[in-house]
Amino acid sequence: MEDGREVGVYDDVGNGTLIFSPDSRHSCHAGKIGKEWFVVVDGVKGPAFDAISVGGPVFSPDSRHWAYVAKQQGKMVIVKDEVSRRPVSDLAATALVFSPDGRRLAYSAGEADDWRVVVDEKKGRRYDGIGSEPGTHRGLILFSPDSRRLAYVAIRGNRQLVVVDGKEEYEVDGVFRLIFSPDSRRVAYACGRRGKDVVILDGKEGADVRWDWQPYVAIQLGEQTLRVCSNPGPRTIRGDRWNKKPSI
Repeated sequence: MEDGREVGVYDDVGNGTLIFSPDSRHSCHAGKIGKEWFVVVDGVKGPAFDAISVGGPVFSPDSRHWAYVAKQQGKMVIVKDEVSRRPVSDLAATALVFSPDGRRLAYSAGEADDWRVVVDEKKGRRYDGIGSEPGTHRGLILFSPDSRRLAYVAIRGNRQLVVVDGKEEYEVDGVFRLIFSPDSRRVAYACGRRGKDVVILDGKEGADVRWDWQPYVAIQLGEQTLRVCSNPGPRTIRGDRWNKKPSI
C-alpha cells in the first residue's frame, strides 16, 4: 500500500527494500512473483532476477537515480536505473554509494580475502576486506561533497587503513569515523592505535582523544578547526596542531 493505494501484489516483499527517495517523490521496493524478483520504482517493475540483495535499492542524493545488487545465474550484478551491468563477483557486491551529484557510483565487490572498491566501473587495489561502520553493515566508502574525491576504509590482515583518492594512508588498529571537509579539500578520521584513540587530519596526527566505550565518535571538520565530540566531552582543536606524521 502507498498513500492508501495498492501498488502491487506479490508472493513476497524483500526485507528492508521499501524506501522513499530523498525528495519524497519516488518510492521503491523489491517484490517476488513465483521464482522471480523485481525492483519496483513508482509502480513500474524492472527486469527479473533470481534474487535482490538484502538491503535493496538506494536512491542518489538528487533522487534522479537508483541502484541495487541483484543475482542472476549465480553472478552478482549491479543494476543502475534498471540497466544491468556486467557481473562483478561470484559471491558478493555491497555498500552501494552514490556521489552527492548523483553522477558517480561506488561499491565494494569480492569474495573471501579478495575485495576491491569499484568506482565508475574501475576496480581499485585488492584488500582482505572493506571496512564498515561500527555496529552496521554499511561500508565506510565516502565521496567528497563536490563528488570529485573518494575515500574508504580497507582491511589488511588484522589492521585497517584509509585510502584517499587511491592512495593508502597509515595502517591502524581500527577506523571509527571518516569525513571530508565541506570544501572537499581535507580528510579526517578517528582511529585506534597502540591502545590510544587519535584523530588524523590530512595524513597528520593530532592530539589523542578518548571515547572509552563510545565508538560512535562524532567529528566535525571546518576550514581551520576540527571539533571532536567524545568522552569526557567535546573539544575544538586548531588545525595547525596537526604538524607531525603519525608514528604508526
